[in-house]
Amino acid sequence: QILFPSGDFPRLSALVPRDIVKQNIRESRFMQPRKETTRDVPPFSTQTLQRNTRAVSLPSIRQSKTAEQKQPDEWGRFRVLYERNELPVRIVHGAAGERAKRWLVDSRSLKPEHIAALIPLFACGIPLVDQPYRFIAERGLNDLLDLDFHPAILIHCMPQLVRAFRAALYSFDIDKKKEVLALVTRITKRDMCGPALVPFYRQLLPPLRSTSHGGLRLDVRYAPGRPLDEMIELTLNELERTGGANAFINIKYIIPTYNSV
Repeated sequence: QILFPSGDFPRLSALVPRDIVKQNIRESRFMQPRKETTRDVPPFSTQTLQRNTRAVSLPSIRQSKTAEQKQPDEWGRFRVLYERNELPVRIVHGAAGERAKRWLVDSRSLKPEHIAALIPLFACGIPLVDQPYRFIAERGLNDLLDLDFHPAILIHCMPQLVRAFRAALYSFDIDKKKEVLALVTRITKRDMCGPALVPFYRQLLPPLRSTSHGGLRLDVRYAPGRPLDEMIELTLNELERTGGANAFINIKYIIPTYNSV
C-alpha cells in the first residue's frame, strides 16, 4: 500500500507512460481551424443564399439519336421530299443554260387542291441556300404563281409563305434576299393578297428594318440588277400601295424610318 502525504494523489497521466507522438497529433488537430463543409444545392434557388452552399448545374437530358434522325428540321424537310421523289419536278441535266427543270406533270393542268398542297411544300425550300434545292424551290414557286387560280388558295397558304420568307430574309445571302423580295412583290400584286398580307407585317418586315433602315449598306458591289436597299424600298412601296388603308401605319410601326410614296 502506497501512502501519499498530505492527501495529494497524483494524476492518472503521471502514472501511465505518455506517447509523445500521439499527444502531438492530438494537439495539432485540436489547434487547427475547423473546416466548414459545403453542400450542393440546385441553381437559381433560394438555397444558394444560405451559407456553406454551392450551386451545381442540373443534369442534362440528351435526346436519343434515333429521335433526332426521325425529326428533321422544318426547312430540311424539302431536301427529304426531293430526294424521295415526292415533288413533281426534276432537274434536267445537260440542258442548255446553267440549269433547267422539268415538271413531271403538266403544271397548267393542276387542280386547285393540288396547287394548295404544293405551295407550302415549295415554300419549305425557300430558306435553303444549297443547290439544287434552292433552284428547285425558287423556280417551282414562281411557276405556281404563274398559274391562274383563285386568290383564296394563296391567302390560305399565307402563314407558311410568310414563315419561309422571314427565315430567308434573315439569311446573309444577298441574292436570296432579292429573290424573296421579288416573290413578295409578285404575291402582293395578286387580287386580295395585298390586304391579306397586312396582318403578317410583324413577322415579315423586321428583317427588312435591320437591312435597309439600319444605317448599313450590305450590297456595296458592282453587279447587274438593283441594289438590295433599293429593292427593299420598292417592296415596301408596293406593300403600301396594295395593302389598303391600314398598310402604311403598320409599315411605319415596324420600320419608323419609312416614308410614304
